[in-house]
Amino acid sequence: MITSIQIEPFSGTYVVWSEVEFLNGARVVHTAKSPEISGNQPLQTIGLTAAAPEGTTGCRAAIAAQNRFGLLMPARFTAREMSFVTSSPSTERPAFQFESLAPLPVQPGARTVPVVLRTAVPDGTVVNLTATRGTIATAAVVRGGVASTILRYNEKEAGRSTITASLVGATQTAVAADPYAALVHFPAFERDGHSTPALVRFILNGKVLPGRYRQIEGQFLQAPATMEVPPGLWQLHVSAGPHHAPHERQISLSSGQQLDAGRIRLDRKVNLRELGWYGGDPDGDVYHGERIYTDVGAHTAAMISQAVGLDWVTPANWGQPQPRTWREARQTMDALSSPLLLFRWANEKKWLTGHYCFLGIHPPDDEPFDRLWKILNRIEPFEALLALRRLGGGTFANHPVRYWVTNGKFSTNMYSGLPFDLAAAGLIDGFNINEGGERVLELWSFLLDHGFRLAATGGADFALDHPNAWLPGLSRLYVQCPDGLSENCFREAIRSQRTIVSTGPLMTASIDSGLPPGTTVTPGGAHKITVRAWPRFDRVDSIERVELWSHNKVIASKPASEATFDWEPAGNWDWVSARAVSKTGWAMSSAFYAAGPGHRSNEPMSCNVSIELTTQHPATLEVWDNHPEAPESRIIQQQAVRTGQVRLTAPPTSTLRFLSATGKVRDFRLYDLSGVHASMDKIAEGERRDQPLFEWQTYEDVRRKLAEIKFSVNLEN
Repeated sequence: MITSIQIEPFSGTYVVWSEVEFLNGARVVHTAKSPEISGNQPLQTIGLTAAAPEGTTGCRAAIAAQNRFGLLMPARFTAREMSFVTSSPSTERPAFQFESLAPLPVQPGARTVPVVLRTAVPDGTVVNLTATRGTIATAAVVRGGVASTILRYNEKEAGRSTITASLVGATQTAVAADPYAALVHFPAFERDGHSTPALVRFILNGKVLPGRYRQIEGQFLQAPATMEVPPGLWQLHVSAGPHHAPHERQISLSSGQQLDAGRIRLDRKVNLRELGWYGGDPDGDVYHGERIYTDVGAHTAAMISQAVGLDWVTPANWGQPQPRTWREARQTMDALSSPLLLFRWANEKKWLTGHYCFLGIHPPDDEPFDRLWKILNRIEPFEALLALRRLGGGTFANHPVRYWVTNGKFSTNMYSGLPFDLAAAGLIDGFNINEGGERVLELWSFLLDHGFRLAATGGADFALDHPNAWLPGLSRLYVQCPDGLSENCFREAIRSQRTIVSTGPLMTASIDSGLPPGTTVTPGGAHKITVRAWPRFDRVDSIERVELWSHNKVIASKPASEATFDWEPAGNWDWVSARAVSKTGWAMSSAFYAAGPGHRSNEPMSCNVSIELTTQHPATLEVWDNHPEAPESRIIQQQAVRTGQVRLTAPPTSTLRFLSATGKVRDFRLYDLSGVHASMDKIAEGERRDQPLFEWQTYEDVRRKLAEIKFSVNLEN
């Protein structure tokens, strides 16, 4: 199958590929897929050659495209032509080979080199190609025993490129050398007495030599490593996160030169670890779904996380390895951990009514690694939340106010389930405040004002499988672990609100005699809150001010990097957060609380349930505190029932299971019976955007519906 495709410039929104399905009658027995093209590409050929499995009676071909938003959008690519070629069967793998590749020209600017393969396969056969550097067409069509294309370098690219050609399972590789490039060798990077990966930037006239990712410029390297760099007078900048000073020096490179940069040590400027604070990123995937890069894995996440100075990280969707059991997963996590980094697995659960992250769960070693995820996909989001907490997890709402409107169509990523998951069931420990600007802070303040204790949480929502991805550490979550970092500690720190979120500077905050965020004091007098802040040291930064923030506004501010504030709580319930603002971002603590005698923060509620039951046979009622299929669910009540009225009290997460003597089983969720499920879905439809989440009446309505639930059951139907 051969297709010429033109992608209109549209910021890498689309990936396009071709597919061939082999059929046996109407049944698809095998699908072959071409490499994808993406981004802003000129007219080029995509296609593939595939072998038909035995028994194939027919085949069909298609062009496939996917936009990264998952929404119906105008097609911004054009198919110019399409052809379909078949050839006689063969049991041998096709033979083909590269002609000798010429080296790239020794000259500045854009450069090209022809790529030619020779083969005896029929005309019209497609050879697929990839290159480790430069741009090459994903498909070359055989004409007269030759398939040819061009490897192209832009003016910023330098270094050898390995080209891989594949044809029906056979592969060949060739290397295009680049004698124009200089070679810079890095034997070792060190920090805190340990070898570390690092972020290496070569800067010329204020511009950084491009790396693999756009959100953080430069190359992530694990020494010993060698970089190929164009000639020039470069500024070398090596860093390993915001806590360490970078290594900087000027390097003059000439074409073909080889330079040993020597061992590079990065000195720590502030040691938050000694103060009991550890910075990590709990929100990200190795594979988000774009899959433009397919050579990344769990090891990539560990390497980049150390290079940006994280103390801990919990990525999901590793790609490789693929553990079969939790024992294998833990072995991988331990192998990727080091004295500099605690590597663990966590994930984000995505639902119509909201996305939440969790970390710190402890399933049994012998449990299949994917079993939990399969179960969670079959139950309601709140049931999954409760199960995750029972398994030891800490939970937090992700991008709570995110939504968008495209061509008048509302699409939600906001946490519309908050009135139930948080206010009624008490299943949320933290609240991501790093995405959503002032709007998300307004919602966090609103919930704190109404007595909910919610940790300030945050993460980069990172991915490693495409060039436009956010990367680990762009937002960081600091947790207080006085006895040292562990998975149990960062889970408990979130549950206890001992956290600080940062998009740039470093900060600590304490109340009275050094007590951390999350502490509750008594009202009726002044309390001392001390805030210390440092700029991030891996780039140009400075602290502009430190401040206290409460009830969605700044209540005190000082143009300093360290200050002590007097805070006098008002009323029987009050709270305050500390914040530091720098030129590169901000840092913000979880709240300090003040609660007077008799004050009770919002607790999970109970439901009074009245059931009008009709049955001709003996029956049993089981009250489960969670869905019976959910891990760690429990029967909390059990009684024989008969026709008439049944009354009980149960948590709002409960499922009522009726078991008739006839063998019939009927399940009822209080979430459904109360009408709350429909209410949460209604908010997610976005008729009023996110406004219902900012109205206390929404939360009261949910609690009112759950307080008294009445329904009828006929077990004979």
